[in-house]
Amino acid sequence: MASTPPTDRPGLSRPAICAAALALIDARGVAALSIRALAAQMGTRPMSLYRHVDDKDDILDGVVALLLDETPRPPGGGSWRAGMRAWALGYRAVLARHPAVVPLLATRAATSYATGRERVEEALTMLERSGMSPADAALVLRAMARFVVGFSLAGAGAPPAADPPAAAGLREAGLPRLARLVEGMAGDPDDDALFALSLDALLDGLERRVAPHARGS
Repeated sequence: MASTPPTDRPGLSRPAICAAALALIDARGVAALSIRALAAQMGTRPMSLYRHVDDKDDILDGVVALLLDETPRPPGGGSWRAGMRAWALGYRAVLARHPAVVPLLATRAATSYATGRERVEEALTMLERSGMSPADAALVLRAMARFVVGFSLAGAGAPPAADPPAAAGLREAGLPRLARLVEGMAGDPDDDALFALSLDALLDGLERRVAPHARGS
């Protein structure tokens, strides 16, 4: 018996397509996303998607926008440092929920800024109002975004399995400190602490070098 070909699904829209694309990437990775695969997942024809999106790049832009929409806005009224720290923690939490999308962000930085233009403009406005120059505000935002994406990219793969023999071999070779480091990496039990330490170190450096006179730092 011949299978029934997919039909144009009622209620198809760009937001629905982008949400389905995010779900596909979450399940199978960025490389698995194609117009044909997405249409099959949504039970419709590939050409039906083109009535709502331009192409695959347009869909990827929509996926990035969904992630940025999930990221909480920094709380108002505080210092630029507190605001950027809260944003970084929130952004990392979003990326932890969607680890398969992180490589996409790493390769589409400029596109991500354009896609999330309202959020980016809001952050730059906050930084400039604290007393930073426009150039310094841009550098701070880029440094923060690159740090969060880079940290998330490093942890996007499966946690390494514990390897006691390897650690034991390092101890036998007279490298006890390296052995402890390797043991600590198994499953990244201190991942949150490592992120917080690195984030505060970055903010300390930015505060001294880029924004020593910014208000509320």
